Amino acid sequence: MAKRKRSFRLTNPKKKSRVDVAKEVIGPENGIHSLAWAQAISPQGGFLSLPIEVRDKIYGYVLDEEDDIKPKKGKKEKYSNELGQYKAIDSCTALSQASRQLFVDVSGSGLLYSTNDFYFHTPHHLSTYLDDLNHHHRALSFRTIHLRIPTTSSAPNIQPSLTTLSSLSSLRQLHLEFDCRTSVCRIESSRQTRRRIYRVKQEVLTKLGEANWGLLGAKLVNFEMKFCVSPKTEKDGRFWTYHEGQDERVEGLKGKIKEVVLRRVRENR
Repeated sequence: MAKRKRSFRLTNPKKKSRVDVAKEVIGPENGIHSLAWAQAISPQGGFLSLPIEVRDKIYGYVLDEEDDIKPKKGKKEKYSNELGQYKAIDSCTALSQASRQLFVDVSGSGLLYSTNDFYFHTPHHLSTYLDDLNHHHRALSFRTIHLRIPTTSSAPNIQPSLTTLSSLSSLRQLHLEFDCRTSVCRIESSRQTRRRIYRVKQEVLTKLGEANWGLLGAKLVNFEMKFCVSPKTEKDGRFWTYHEGQDERVEGLKGKIKEVVLRRVRENR
């Protein structure tokens, strides 16, 4: 029986196709986001002949979302609106693809971010979303942010989040929600309401009070913070709840931090 010949592919492997590497990478400042690109747009009539202030007002009605926008990652690990949950994002995409002028008006100015409120589940969620944005939109577009901060240890490190938020120079409204685990709370029983009440431990409040909250000053006009306990459970008809208004320590900390954050704004007025 004759020996089987080797496959031609084994002795002469297929040559790999050559990949040309770009010698120069054009940054966004020199491309469609550049001033020269925008100035090259020829004057147009109709709606685009209106003053930019009037057009921005109309765009605001189109891009305004009723609920907070909660960015989510799609299949390709990139933030997208695959499920069509937010009409404002789809409208922004459609307008940006209509013409050069609309792209500059809508996407170039970051109207989507300045018109809507954004909600982030964790500080990491916020930082990764900002990393995917154009640096211009990141610094000059956001107006209102709701940030949930999971608090799982008695020594929460809030400083990185404050540093990230301080880089958003256009931020005007900030709402912080400290979601505390039961491990950082002590439980008290109330005979009047027959409920077990969670109260945040003193070391957690002390650590938060030592943070450099002054980083947020000179730009915020509205600042709110609240505490909640997760998970909320029910056992034998008794609710385990958290009553924020009944804790004078929490109210005192909130007032102190709010005074520091909004002090510079009042001085500038």
